[in-house]
Amino acid sequence: MGRQINAIYGIICNRRNQTAFYPKREKTSKTIEMKRLFTFSLFMLLMMSLAASGFSLGFEAGYDHTLLQAGKQAHEGRSWTGGEGGHLGLLIQYRSDSFWGIETGIEYQGIGRNYKFVFPDPESGLDLTTHYGNFLEHYIALPLLFTLQAGLGKDAGVSFFIAAGGYLGFWIIHQQTGGEITIDDNFASMLEKPVGILEFTSSDERFNAGLILKTGFCYDLGKYGQLQLAVRYRRSLMSIASDSQKNATDIYLDSIGAAVGYTVQIGGGK
Repeated sequence: MGRQINAIYGIICNRRNQTAFYPKREKTSKTIEMKRLFTFSLFMLLMMSLAASGFSLGFEAGYDHTLLQAGKQAHEGRSWTGGEGGHLGLLIQYRSDSFWGIETGIEYQGIGRNYKFVFPDPESGLDLTTHYGNFLEHYIALPLLFTLQAGLGKDAGVSFFIAAGGYLGFWIIHQQTGGEITIDDNFASMLEKPVGILEFTSSDERFNAGLILKTGFCYDLGKYGQLQLAVRYRRSLMSIASDSQKNATDIYLDSIGAAVGYTVQIGGGK
C-alpha cells in the first residue's frame, strides 16, 4: 500500500510539473478532474462500508429560497437578488443507541439567482436600458452532519432532531432560465443573451464549501422505515466569483428551505 501511495504521489507531481507552463485555466481544469475523481472514489468506498454496518439509506428532497449576499458592486447599476431552487439527495445515516448520530450522502443543489443591470443615459442620467436575467446554478455536494435526536414521549414514535455540519460542492452547470430587456430598441441586439446552458469562464469559482443547519421531526414507521420533516439553512463560505477576476463582485449563495426525507435500515442492526 505504501508503494502504491508513493507511486500515485509521483504521478501527481509529474503531472503538475508538466502543466507548469500551460495557462492557469488548463492547470486548474486538470487539478479539478483529479480532485473530483479522488473525492468520489472515497465516497463510493464509504458507501460500501456503511452498507455493511447497519446504517440507514434513503433520500431527501426539498424547496430552497436563495438568500443571496453580494459584496461591493463592480459596476454601478448592477444588482443581484435570490431566486428559487431545490435539492435532491441520497441520505446515509447512522444513529447510535444514545441520542447522537451522523448523516452524509450525495446531493444535487439547484440554486436560483436573478440580476438587474441598468444602463443610464450619460447625458440625461435617465435609465436608458434595463436588463433582467434569471439563472439556475446546478451543484453536486457532499454533506457531513452530526445529529442530536430525542424522543418526544415514550412509545410516541416521534422524535425531535437537530443537525449541523458542512459540505463540499462543485458547480456543474451554469444555466440562464430567463431574462428580458426594457429599452431603447437600438441596444436590444447588444444586450440580448441566450436562454440555456452557458459556458464557464475564468471568473467563475466552481468549488464551493459551506455550513448546513437542519432541524425537524422524525416519525418512526416501524419496519417500513422512518419519515423526516425538516427546515434547513445553508450558508456558503465561498464566493462564486474567482479570486483571479479583478474587480469582481463577491456573491455568496446562501439558502433557507424545507425538506422531506425517508430512510430505511440496511445491513446489520445497530
